[in-house]
Amino acid sequence: MVRPYLPAVRIVSACLLLVASSACDLLGPSGPSGPGWLHADLESPNGQEGSAVFELVGGQDLSTVSLDGGDVFYEQDGSTIRMVVVMDTPGPIHLEIRTEDVARLPAAAVVQVADGENRLRSSLDGYRLSFTKVPDGSEGGAP
Repeated sequence: MVRPYLPAVRIVSACLLLVASSACDLLGPSGPSGPGWLHADLESPNGQEGSAVFELVGGQDLSTVSLDGGDVFYEQDGSTIRMVVVMDTPGPIHLEIRTEDVARLPAAAVVQVADGENRLRSSLDGYRLSFTKVPDGSEGGAP
């Protein structure tokens, strides 16, 4: 009787469906693409921050970096950008980064963070830079 093999066929079919659906992500980025801005926000487990150092690697022709409420200093060496952010007053850190393709996000590392009194944070656990894609022609892009 063929019936005992039916559960095995269902399991194999479900596995193949799962692999096929996850492979769709490998075919390319989803969402907007083309030139625009990346909104970068520092996710902080400690609240208000005074300054931070970030390193971005990759992306697509990253250029202009801007910040409201402070100064940002950056240098690009090949596909790597190192940024130093100094806030006028402690608060959330939000950057705007110009790119030629918002679909190609850079890898981001939080190198160091200081509180509002310029004391270095003892741990970078829980810190991360998150990105929002804003293609040209859509609302929310930087000037």
